[in-house]
Amino acid sequence: MNKTLTKTSYLNGLNCEKLLWLESFSPKLIKPPTAFEQNLMDDGHEVGRLVQDLFPGGKEVSKSITDRNERIIITNNLLKRGVKAIYEATFFVDNIEVRIDALIKVEAGYEIRELKSTKWKSNSSKKDKKFEKHISDVAIQYYVLDKLGIIITNSFVMAINGEYIRGNQLITHSLFKAINITEEVLDAQASIPLKIKIFNQILADDQHEPNKDIGSYCHVNNQKCGAKKYCWQEQRKIPSYSVFEIFTLGVKSLDLYQEGITNIKDIPDDYESTPLQKFYIDHWNNKSLEINHKELNTFISELKFPLFHLDFESFNPAIPKYKNSMPYQQIPFQYSIHIEHNDENCDHREFLGDPKADPREELICQLLSDIKGDSSVIVYSSFEEKRIKELAKDFPIYSDELLSILPRIKDFEEIFKKRYYYSYQLEKKWSIKKVMQLLVPKMESKYTDLKAAGKVSCGEEAILACKKLFVEDNPNEIEVIRKELFDYCELDTLATVESLRAIRAIHLSNKHKGN
Repeated sequence: MNKTLTKTSYLNGLNCEKLLWLESFSPKLIKPPTAFEQNLMDDGHEVGRLVQDLFPGGKEVSKSITDRNERIIITNNLLKRGVKAIYEATFFVDNIEVRIDALIKVEAGYEIRELKSTKWKSNSSKKDKKFEKHISDVAIQYYVLDKLGIIITNSFVMAINGEYIRGNQLITHSLFKAINITEEVLDAQASIPLKIKIFNQILADDQHEPNKDIGSYCHVNNQKCGAKKYCWQEQRKIPSYSVFEIFTLGVKSLDLYQEGITNIKDIPDDYESTPLQKFYIDHWNNKSLEINHKELNTFISELKFPLFHLDFESFNPAIPKYKNSMPYQQIPFQYSIHIEHNDENCDHREFLGDPKADPREELICQLLSDIKGDSSVIVYSSFEEKRIKELAKDFPIYSDELLSILPRIKDFEEIFKKRYYYSYQLEKKWSIKKVMQLLVPKMESKYTDLKAAGKVSCGEEAILACKKLFVEDNPNEIEVIRKELFDYCELDTLATVESLRAIRAIHLSNKHKGN
């Protein structure tokens, strides 16, 4: 018997038939979602649960019911009763099972309402690649219902209103934007039968994996396919740093691949490349290091001690949790500051709020106290500067003091992003951890020790730990989580302290040589 197509597997098939087959017959070859990726999916489910607030008075086909036939029977009974809203209505035809977030009874039939965690703003477009996937999602729902003789008058995606600002209470109807995609869904119907036929043929053969080559579909909405390691490294032996990193997953890299070229060293010398691409190619092939001491001198000479090394941790919930916050807004809840003195001694200051209450104002007050002065504030990337600007906007009473920090900021990342210091070992990456591994390799063990102990060891895990604090009531467990967050965040600013010291030492050594 064929495996059943679901909405998810149908959408996978639209992107890549091979992925459809692998998920059905060789799921172990697909990298499972990380804890952070699973958390993002859970956020989407949390958004989906709000459907009953948007369309109250309906009936739900319980997700706990695993038997499809039972779900269909319940759905049909609710249809016969004329229930005005059915949540998770289940239908099956042509070997496709669909579940609908909300099927809304209207005078002439029904409307499909699909809740998505996608952010929609006034300048958003239905032609965005991610949104086109939502249209395909609703289109297959429409197809199944139409085949069963259920009249659908309109189809909507209920996306998150990216311009919504929460007040004292969450207003669910204001949180969502209803985007009418009826026309797009109808336009998609003509192509669906052939796709279903092809997908069902694939699912009827558990012995033969589709011979699908790699292509632009290996990245979907900037996300790598879970089967990439299998398809790229195991099957085609493509190196982890390859022509696809130099030219991205586009026409040039695919042309080289078709010619049998995946290693950077095999790119022809006369191959058309931008100056920057040529830079990366040459440095990789020559295994070289390049240092622009003039620019390093400019950066270092402008530093004013003591240096305040600052790092924020934040989370960005799809559903705003605090007054005067927006969907997906970055909410700083923690920071670490290492104060580096000219004699190389360091002081450390830190803050970690309670996310059960809005942590931002308390964070602001302590930050302004901890970072007093006019000396340099060292950050890595523009993240901290953006958060300070947002805090100044959302809490205008502190605006002047917060904005006065900005002229003091020196972005250490610029040294690597602009290649004032570049080693081929960095490839095309310059995260603080990548830089730290190169400049201060002894520090890497501090992160790996945290990871080995099952403690917070990266930014994504810090976000998950913060989310645990939302629901954890056990004081002992709360204390454990908070300590992990303190230890990790302190390590991030220590990494910038040690990496900047290494850069200063390299530059000083060059000066002593008289260069």
